[in-house]
Amino acid sequence: MFGRRKKQVMLTWDAGDGKVREMPLEDWEAPEEGVISLSLAFFQDPDPCEIHRGAVAQRVFLSLTRNYLDRGWVDTSSLNAEERCFFPEKGRLKVWENA
Repeated sequence: MFGRRKKQVMLTWDAGDGKVREMPLEDWEAPEEGVISLSLAFFQDPDPCEIHRGAVAQRVFLSLTRNYLDRGWVDTSSLNAEERCFFPEKGRLKVWENA
């Protein structure tokens, strides 16, 4: 009945515009151009279906979690090419777990 809450990977995004956004990482809306670019790279699919869109997102989210979980603020210029497809604007992000 009162089991443990499942840990959730969270994202804090600061585009430098005075608005800091915090959300579950899986709720981040990637730019359409980034999704299409990675879908082409991974699946040679210029018009990705929901399955390919989900696979692209999972791959990027896994990379972000592996590389930046609990490492504090990271500037988008230090992201790899795949990760930058989801964060093309200048800014900084933080990936952390909500316990």
